[in-house]
Amino acid sequence: MVADGTELPVDERDAELYYRPTTRPGSRLPHAWLGLADPREPTVSTHDICGHGRFTVLTGINGAKWADAAERVAEELGIPLTAHVIGPEQEYEDLYGDWAGLREVAEDGMVLVRPHNHVAYRSHGMAEDPAATLTETLRAVLGSGGGCASGRPELRECSRRFRAGLQGRFRAGNAGRFSAGGPGMNVAPRPLSREVASRYTTRVTLLGTSGGPPRAGRLRPGGPLHVAHRERFAVPHRLR
Repeated sequence: MVADGTELPVDERDAELYYRPTTRPGSRLPHAWLGLADPREPTVSTHDICGHGRFTVLTGINGAKWADAAERVAEELGIPLTAHVIGPEQEYEDLYGDWAGLREVAEDGMVLVRPHNHVAYRSHGMAEDPAATLTETLRAVLGSGGGCASGRPELRECSRRFRAGLQGRFRAGNAGRFSAGGPGMNVAPRPLSREVASRYTTRVTLLGTSGGPPRAGRLRPGGPLHVAHRERFAVPHRLR
């Protein structure tokens, strides 16, 4: 994904309990019901017209240039890319105004959706060169060179700020979780109880006294595997 320069929104409610629809890059595409040009056809979701193994450009009635650019960019880069203009007398219509309230871009803006229905990038209005913007964005998303790493330093700076915001939010939300003694991964291992240690002692003893001649020497009490197994679980001497 490529950041669009907006700040990370602050959730008024607990983000773990309440879903906040947004088209900010990195977010899941919001669901909105859309109507088809043929009123006899059932409504479809924005999730239905995106995904399916391809990138998708969603734009408004004034964003026809984005759709034309998407066709040229798809041919140039050789990737599956389609565009949908949502508006009156178009293939898809925003019957109830749901998409207009969720897209967070203007009528001439654009939302670029990844094949797994997550937002890769969005433009709040018409770009000076829509084809160049799509090309550099897709190259950055696909990691094929160009994009944020070259001619557009503002995209590189936006991506840096976006990552920094995510890292800060993660640290703030997980303070103390990954410290020693917390519920995270850096918890000091607990010593084995007498009962558990006795189980391992019994298992080592059984391994050391069973098996045929090839294993007898290796698994006998005091043998190399017996010692390795004993040291692995740190069984106290008084329990052996």
